[in-house]
Formats: sequence, C-alpha cells, structure tokens
Amino acid sequence: MAITRKVKFEYFEVVYKLNDDQDQQPDRLFDFLRWIKKAQGLSLEGRTFDYYNERARLEKFYYNDVNDYWLLNFVRLRETNIPLIGKVDQEAEPIELDDDEFIGEDVSMLYDPKLKIVMLQRNIHSLGPSGIERYLNLLWGSKEEEIYLRPIYFPNSFEKARNSKICRKMIVRFALPDNFNESSIEDSPLKPIIQSFGKFNGIVGEIIISVGQSKKENLHRETIHETLEFIENNREIIKKAQLTIKKDEETEVEILDLFEDKLYDYLIFTLPNRQSLACEYVFQKMIEKYQERRSEIIKLVKRDE
Repeated sequence: MAITRKVKFEYFEVVYKLNDDQDQQPDRLFDFLRWIKKAQGLSLEGRTFDYYNERARLEKFYYNDVNDYWLLNFVRLRETNIPLIGKVDQEAEPIELDDDEFIGEDVSMLYDPKLKIVMLQRNIHSLGPSGIERYLNLLWGSKEEEIYLRPIYFPNSFEKARNSKICRKMIVRFALPDNFNESSIEDSPLKPIIQSFGKFNGIVGEIIISVGQSKKENLHRETIHETLEFIENNREIIKKAQLTIKKDEETEVEILDLFEDKLYDYLIFTLPNRQSLACEYVFQKMIEKYQERRSEIIKLVKRDE
C-alpha cells in the first residue's frame, strides 16, 4: 500500500558577511563552490560535527552535469527520543542502538552555482534553515566571514492579497506600546477588537477569523480589503498578518504572510509503506520544480542569467 507525503521546499540566496561589516552593509553573494570543494576533501567522519546535543553531517553530495546543479543531502543524527518498534502480537520496545549508531533524519538541498540560489527541503525532525546555516559555518570554519541563507521574498504581498478572489482565514497579531493611545486607531474592522483589549489591560493579542471547515464560504472581500489597508498603515503595532487565500476557484489554497511572503513550493511524493523517502527521488522532483521556478527567481533576485 502506497502513501503520499506533502513536503515543503524553500528558496534562499547564499550570502556572507565579514566580521567587520556594518549591520546596514548589503550582503555579499557567497561562492558556495568554495564550500563544496572543502567538503570534498573531508571524510564522512570529518564532515560530522556536534550540533547542540546531537550531531549533523553532510551525508552525500554530487554534481548534476545535465543541469549544472549540485545536490546535497544533510542528516541530523540523534541518540535521544528513540522510537519504539513493535509487532502485531508483541508489545512495542525501544530500538536498541549500539554506541556508534544513531537515528538519522535527513533533508535535501539543490544549489544553482550560476544564480547562487539554494532550494531546501523542510523536515520538522531534521535540520531547518538555521540548522543548515549553522552546519555550513561549522564546516567552513572561517574566523573572518559568516555564511547566511537569506529567504527570497515576493515584493508585492499586499497586492497579491487584494487580487485574490477567495479568503478563508485571517490571522493578525498585534502588540500595543505602553503609551499607546487607543483613540488614535484609525477606523477599521479591527479597531473595536483591538480597543477591547484595554478592558483586560492586555497589550498583546492575536485575532483569528475563519470560515471554518466550509469550502464554499469566504470572508467578506470588502472587509478584508479595509483590514489590509489598516495593517499596511499600522506596522508599528501589527506584528504578524497571514491570510489563507486562493487566487480563484481553480488554484490551490495558499497561506500568505503579508510581512514575510517567502518563495516556497510543496511537492507530493508517493512511497510504499515501510520505506523512507530516498534523497535520489527527492532530488529528481526538486530539479523539475526548480526548473519551473528558475525564470521567476531570476526576476525576484534581480540577477542576470
């Protein structure tokens, strides 16, 4: 029996900063091929580093000469929170690990050397973007420069929200300063809700408005547009704003973060029971999706081919 998994992938620029750079100084694009060359000179054990109370390593990597991409697979190695293994007619027992054995959770990465762009798999049990970033710097071992993965953002999230015909959920988080004058809030559907927090002496709140499980109902479009204008004009108090939208009836549901509208994709994988998601299978699907996205990425990062 086969099952399907929906996996998220995000896109990043690979950049670096020198230790004496000022905060306002723009990032420099990092030539990740330098990092790969260093990794090629290390054994599997040499690519293994302590990661907080666990370990992490670059498990495998190779060059795809058809598309000119590098494909890398990272593994988080843990020896705590070990799962159980059981049989139909026997009680479940913890998996016993030898001293040199670990439970591995992996993520895959695609690197485009021409654009210096990374496409990274998300796995809640493995290394996230900040964990990969930390690993890159551990292996690089430079005292002069720090490597960063900078998410790629859409520049027009509010316009995208206004152009969407369907909105099924809205989440708004706000934080009011100590000297905030509630009467100064401009007229908006959110105004009475935010003002009511004064009765609780509360300064931080989160509002969730949804149509529930219904796939036919939508939030009132004009009210959403009024709320978008309020959010855009009051960023000093609005700390988070997300909409669950559809451009039209034919498109898929999308969670739009108005302040951090990151470029990402979901890919669907099919795999038989009792099998893990092989990185070679993931790489194949990543290449296909990245090829579709590449021209759009070039425009977003404002870079020549």
